[in-house]
Amino acid sequence: MLHKLNVTHFDVNVGWIRRAFCVVIHQFGGLRQKTPNRALPSLDLCNKALTSHFRYKDDPVIGFTLLEVLVSLLLLAMMLLGLDAMQLTTLKEARTAYYFAVATQQLTNFTEQLLLAPQGDVPSLLLEWNQQNQHVLPRGRGSLRGHFPDYQLAIFWGATLSGECNTPLLGKNGCLTEKIHLEA
Repeated sequence: MLHKLNVTHFDVNVGWIRRAFCVVIHQFGGLRQKTPNRALPSLDLCNKALTSHFRYKDDPVIGFTLLEVLVSLLLLAMMLLGLDAMQLTTLKEARTAYYFAVATQQLTNFTEQLLLAPQGDVPSLLLEWNQQNQHVLPRGRGSLRGHFPDYQLAIFWGATLSGECNTPLLGKNGCLTEKIHLEA
């Protein structure tokens, strides 16, 4: 006869756990038959003892149903899709901020070039500035209106038409304007 083991919960439906438990008990001599030679029981005998000892027919089933698992997976999928949508929005806003910062810097650069350049060199400065705009902004282009000493600078990027820019537009397509007055 085998000694009863004091284990409060053991899932007998998982065979490899039961088998491992029997191997450990067998190795350390925890289950011994009451025979004069005190021989260790075989692993099959241990398995049978554990199966009969831990199986109760009136025990409630512990675990999750397939429906609960599917609902949990659905909620997890919805949360991940929401997180993905937030990341996409964040990337779009970061791109908008980047284009705005580059356009502002380009306007400042051209304003400083106008202050330092002689009055007759404005068309060549505008041509060079537009080449820079094309490199740093998507479809970037700039315009200069007015006459010395009052000018209106405008910079456009993306699919925005290079006509008028009365109000600043920000985003993937946009424009910025700046009015400058040069001191003689």
